[in-house]
This record gives sequence, C-alpha cells and structure tokens, in this order.
Amino acid sequence: MVPSVAQTLNHNLNVYKLYPRGSDPRRKTTTRTIRIAQRYDEVLKEESERRGLSFNALMDRILQRYVEAQRFFEGQMAVTLLDQTFQEILDGIDETHIRELALDAGSTRPQDRLRIRGLPLDHDSLV
Repeated sequence: MVPSVAQTLNHNLNVYKLYPRGSDPRRKTTTRTIRIAQRYDEVLKEESERRGLSFNALMDRILQRYVEAQRFFEGQMAVTLLDQTFQEILDGIDETHIRELALDAGSTRPQDRLRIRGLPLDHDSLV
C-alpha cells in the first residue's frame, strides 16, 4: 500500500524533524551565548535589518539551513547554482544525454545520500 501524501509528510516531519519555519508545535528553544568575529556580527546585523528580520530570526534560518542540508554536503564537492544558471546549463545539453546522466545518478546517489545521513536504505527513508 502506498502511503498518502499526509502520511508521508507526517512521517518526514517526525523522523527528520524538518518543519516549515515556525510551524513545529513542539518547538523548544535553547539560549546559547557564542563568540563571533566582529565583522560577522556587523554583516549579520546589516543583513537582518535589510530583510526586516530580527537578528535571532536570521540566525535561526542560517542554522536551519545548515542542519537540514549544508552539513550533509561538506566534503562532497557540492556546487550551488542559481536556478537560471542551472537552466542555461541544461538548455545547452542534449536531452538524451541529460536522461542518461539522470538515470546514472539516480541509481547510486540517493543511496549515497542516505548513507551520509546515517539513514537505512529503505522506503521510509526515501519518502
């Protein structure tokens, strides 16, 4: 039996603790005191003001991004691209070649990503 979208979403929320910003009803916070370089503090203060966020909200977003994704790419030679740049690259490659690359990557990379995250290679980890 294939799980419903709601069941899959609920599973992912419970297992991976990946909630949309501010929506985790069980969210608890911890107060931390950290020491950072003054230049980082200045940039972060300016950025939080530019975005209309509190300093704390900006730091929460930065930490959330690290916890949910970036930490898994460290040491993996990952590249970040703007969507427009990625689309331009795809537009310059033959569709048949893209399909071959996708099939090759899809046969191994999901398993590799699960191993990096310490998750079992099963259906529940993939959905």
